[in-house]
Amino acid sequence: MSGKPDYRNYINPGPKGSRFTANWQNEFLPDGETYTEDKTGKMIEALIGSVRPGSVVRVRRLFCLAPWKGSPRKRREAVANRVQAIRDRKGHILEAETGLSSNERGGCAKMLMGAYEDIATAGRAV
Repeated sequence: MSGKPDYRNYINPGPKGSRFTANWQNEFLPDGETYTEDKTGKMIEALIGSVRPGSVVRVRRLFCLAPWKGSPRKRREAVANRVQAIRDRKGHILEAETGLSSNERGGCAKMLMGAYEDIATAGRAV
């Protein structure tokens, strides 16, 4: 692929009172087409559907790909499924805060481990 990478930002604002606001997530997402989740929860589908080979889906932290409702187990499963759907479309994921990428050796595993931990503890931090 030539030229500038095709960035697609995903913002999933946390529930009211959460510190994981749209602004908190946006701090690390400078340019690119932005998909901001709404109450319907359908923006993730639009984002995944827009991924082309070489697209970079950028999130502040990988756990932001998870829905905010549901048990930690269901939220972790959703993250894994969404990561796989992006990779199936030949896209990559960049965790903007840490610089980890699914394109790097071991990057995807490190991001998933971090997301699993964040999902387990984030609710207690609110």
